[in-house]
Amino acid sequence: KLLEKENKFCFDDACLGAFGELKEKLVTAPIIISPDWEQQFEVMCDASGVALGVVLGQRREKN
Repeated sequence: KLLEKENKFCFDDACLGAFGELKEKLVTAPIIISPDWEQQFEVMCDASGVALGVVLGQRREKN
């Protein structure tokens, strides 16, 4: 939807479902450790003229 000209973003039920699916995939294998839902998340991104990279992560103390 967002690739169409003059189409405003609306967080509708389809978006909510996709977000829920993304959250589920982030906490199921293969992952190293589950996120701590009580802690803040960080979004780190980088872009060029041909690509976009994004990481959703959390900072944790090393054990």
